[in-house]
Amino acid sequence: MIAGVLLYNHSTNETLFRSPITLDDITTQDLINTFIKTPKQLYGSFLNNLNYVYTFKNGYFICIITTYQPYIVNDLMKLYDSTFTDDFFLNASIIDDTVNEETFFVFPPEKIQEYQKMESQEEKLHEMVKKSKEKELQKKLVEMKKKMQPTPIDLQLERVRELEMEIRKPLIEETPQKKEIKEIFRENKRKVEIDSEVQILLKEKLKIEVNKENDIKVSELEGDLSLNIRNEEFKFVEVQIDSSTELKFAPNLEKESIKKNILKNTKGFPLNKNIALVKWKRNKIDSLPLSFTFWPSDLEDGRFQILFEISAEEDLKDLMFCFNKEKMKDVFIETGNAEVKDYLEWNVGDINKGDNSTLEFTCVCTSPSDIFPINLFFTGSFLSSCLNIKGVYTEGKEIEYGLQNLCEVDSFVIVDE
Repeated sequence: MIAGVLLYNHSTNETLFRSPITLDDITTQDLINTFIKTPKQLYGSFLNNLNYVYTFKNGYFICIITTYQPYIVNDLMKLYDSTFTDDFFLNASIIDDTVNEETFFVFPPEKIQEYQKMESQEEKLHEMVKKSKEKELQKKLVEMKKKMQPTPIDLQLERVRELEMEIRKPLIEETPQKKEIKEIFRENKRKVEIDSEVQILLKEKLKIEVNKENDIKVSELEGDLSLNIRNEEFKFVEVQIDSSTELKFAPNLEKESIKKNILKNTKGFPLNKNIALVKWKRNKIDSLPLSFTFWPSDLEDGRFQILFEISAEEDLKDLMFCFNKEKMKDVFIETGNAEVKDYLEWNVGDINKGDNSTLEFTCVCTSPSDIFPINLFFTGSFLSSCLNIKGVYTEGKEIEYGLQNLCEVDSFVIVDE
């Protein structure tokens, strides 16, 4: 059942609601207020007892309020999206011709699809609607003006608005450039905090490619130990390490000290800079920090429901997934903190080891394989390599220092096969 169609201008608060069924004033107002007060994007859907399926066109929100699943009313929404202009009364007449008590769905779905294949469809549909409604609209305008009984101030404002409409030129909007996936992840990533005068960071970057069955196809790990000194008193510190990993050392470290597992620079370390002293690399990773389950369901007519569940094998922060939506259409989020932007972005955030999280959405695509590849990003405090800091010394005395472990993604891709 379709409960109604809402036309709403959020700038002028012009509102029109049409329903094919009889609703009392309280119910009608509740439906309108629910849509207006609910946070929303430029298009999408949300559930509040009923499904509110909406889009934004020429300054107006068009919302279909229905008990159906959102994809059922796609044809009607496409008709509105292709015919609506910035003329409130013309838009209202289009709604009247599709949803009212006498002519509910005048255009059946197959007819709508036929219109959408026509050349210059927008012009033809507008002409058709204008001719059938021109006299009726003029009559409505006269009646409305009589009822309003405008004051001199109202008349003056109306003249100003008319003048604005005459001199206003269409704004040419620049098409925003699609963001790179790494840029999205970088914006979502928290900065490393330095809270000690001598700070050591052990960092590993992961490069991983896995298939949808959690099989590792490609894996690589690069790590480094960096030192940041914020007090000149500690420029000549010595860092003692212990490691079973094969390491490479910075060329400015004293060679004889390296043999004793001591990192030392006779010229002193620079201040307020992250200086990499040690690096290491592994070409194989034995286990993944998370696992996932991919479960598609065919809803027919080219629409699929996708269930994507993850399980954390480590404590993860800033976990985020980006699904390439180039081969997906009419994406509707059912479960999960996700948004459709340049990509379908699922922002999980922080998740503890052993916890699960689920994303559920529907889309139109050729096959479920079209949602791949999926890119993801996270940070964590777990490390795969065995490198330990035994102590930090200056002039033979051990001093306090800050130590942070950081594992982050350089690239992590889930592919179909």
